[in-house]
Amino acid sequence: MLIDSARLPDSYHVYIARIEPDGSLAGFWQVYVAGSVRITPNGVVPSTEKKLSAVRMRPGRYVFTRVLQNLHWQACMWAGTLTFEVRPGVASYIGEVDPRPVLDGMVAHATAEGLTRSPYSGGVHQFRERFPPLRAIGPTAERVSELDRDRARLFRALSAPVVAQTAAPLEFASYQASGRLCR
Repeated sequence: MLIDSARLPDSYHVYIARIEPDGSLAGFWQVYVAGSVRITPNGVVPSTEKKLSAVRMRPGRYVFTRVLQNLHWQACMWAGTLTFEVRPGVASYIGEVDPRPVLDGMVAHATAEGLTRSPYSGGVHQFRERFPPLRAIGPTAERVSELDRDRARLFRALSAPVVAQTAAPLEFASYQASGRLCR
């Protein structure tokens, strides 16, 4: 699976799980995106570049489960997440996933609840509130062609053709109804 992720000033992780035929979740993966800024003559500004990640997954249906920011706060994505399919014999490119709505929601909740100091000694704060969903920016034909043409240079072990795979929205009725989504 190939994914573009927005580079932001702060680091974050996006977690993914496979949805089994019985609806249970298994095999958790994570995509880590380091914080990124650019130094310009006018000062330090957030970078607008994207990070391309490749994750080896077996064929099946997958779901984004949670977003973790700076090892401080974690949001369970029960109220708005994305699912996608990984097909055999191809590299499924799902486009860009942008967590900014979720990250902004976590910052607002953390500020309102006074959770702004580092919790390293006490662990990560798990938010169970309803956050805006991850934003999916679907794969474009130009980006799929570029990745397919450059796949051997970008990832030595990637020999399968790159194909577009669109992520679809998914929402659970409540945190409790999401089952193992965030455990």
